[in-house]
Amino acid sequence: MINWIKGIFDKNSSVSSKRFIGVLLVLWALLISSYYIIKVQFGGSESNTTISIIEFAIVTGAGLLAGGTIAENIKLNKD
Repeated sequence: MINWIKGIFDKNSSVSSKRFIGVLLVLWALLISSYYIIKVQFGGSESNTTISIIEFAIVTGAGLLAGGTIAENIKLNKD
């Protein structure tokens, strides 16, 4: 795991920064959505804004994961 994180900052690494950011966004969205679900279950009010932010983070994270993978494949095919 540490080598994977160090590899993000290496120019010739196979780890894409887009993929790393995508993973962080998806993990963040999962944590926040879990908190939100627990909060609503115990009497909190629902918020459309919070739901929109969580959806945005998941979609953006998935897009960055896909984009990072596609960019790496294009780079590897050119070499």
